[in-house]
Amino acid sequence: MKKTMKKTAAALCIAATLISVAAPAMAVSPAEYMSTAALEECNTATVAQVESLINQIGTVTTARRPAIVAAVNAYNELDDASKAQVSNFAVLAEAQQVLGLKDALAKLKISYDKVEDARSYVSPTEDRLSNQGKSYILPFFVNGSTNDPSMFFMVLCSGNKYVYLDTITIRAGEYKYTYTIDWTDVDRGYDGKQYWELTSFVGDDEDIQWFKNILSADEIIIRYSGDGGSIDHTVTPEERQAITDVLNAYDLFKAASPTVRAKALNN
Repeated sequence: MKKTMKKTAAALCIAATLISVAAPAMAVSPAEYMSTAALEECNTATVAQVESLINQIGTVTTARRPAIVAAVNAYNELDDASKAQVSNFAVLAEAQQVLGLKDALAKLKISYDKVEDARSYVSPTEDRLSNQGKSYILPFFVNGSTNDPSMFFMVLCSGNKYVYLDTITIRAGEYKYTYTIDWTDVDRGYDGKQYWELTSFVGDDEDIQWFKNILSADEIIIRYSGDGGSIDHTVTPEERQAITDVLNAYDLFKAASPTVRAKALNN
């Protein structure tokens, strides 16, 4: 499958200027857990006990994971009729969403641009590979305070020559994808050891699905090519994990409500 990619200048500008800041800390709820003995009796929990466990969750932080797990386990022990009577189930459902998104975002580097009021979400693997001068194609996403996330793909070709990159071909088992890029949109340089070419493009739903597809292949080979020749790169397990982490966080973030997103971004 072949696709011509066009960069969205404004969006890429926002993504390029984001800076790292620490998220504000949130207070831990003073609520007490049920006793160990009470938790062990969750297999015979009543509706009232489940509601009590849910009320004890408080502000969702990773420190409240035991409280959330206890409430979930107790709720799951109820029969369907009793589950329907749990008046604060929505609190438990939201807590699970917030904690899941927190866990996913904890694997990423989050940077914030106060001017644009926007955040970028990048795998820390990207910095490591860039510093090591290694080639890659890795996803990252950006969102403002009032919009859904936008996916991008960062591309680095590194080697002993300029290929004057204009085509990226990905072979992953039965899948073969070809991206055509305007070579004038590619930044180039020489660090004293290797020549590098860097670009990025906006990813749509089809691109995201393609990258999910290639992760199932035993081997993924990326060919960077242009008028200067070509360079092949085999995707490493570290890169696979980075792609997986970003795509998973993106899916969870996109599916979450603005309230869940805001709570997940707080400590």
